[in-house]
Amino acid sequence: MDRRKEEAVRLVLEGKAAAQVAKLIKAREETVREWFSDPEFIARAKKELTNKCLLLIPDILARLAELIREGSDTASVQAIKVVVKLWENVKADGEDEKVIDSLIAIIDKVLGELDREQERQAFYKRAPGTPGDGAEETADEG
Repeated sequence: MDRRKEEAVRLVLEGKAAAQVAKLIKAREETVREWFSDPEFIARAKKELTNKCLLLIPDILARLAELIREGSDTASVQAIKVVVKLWENVKADGEDEKVIDSLIAIIDKVLGELDREQERQAFYKRAPGTPGDGAEETADEG
């Protein structure tokens, strides 16, 4: 792949539109749009996107650990899972697929643990004679 196409891939992954890419690499917009249909260009863009996503895994795992420590609700973890599942659309090869599948399995486990913790907390709020059942407030007021 030539240098201009490589630069076009990088710019597309930064979110630039065809017209912007064409202007920046000094090419015709029609040419850039043709590249968007080129199997070699598409394959390179997918590989670069996959590589970028895989580099985020340590940050994602750190954020998951942070959410667990904070006792966050499941919404944040589910949002992370959605992002990871989107990666499935850009997987480059079998090794990347294994990494992504493992990450999804970890996220599912975290979601299960968060759900169990929320159920436990809800139980204690309802159970008489346990902290959070509302009895302390009544006793203090009387």
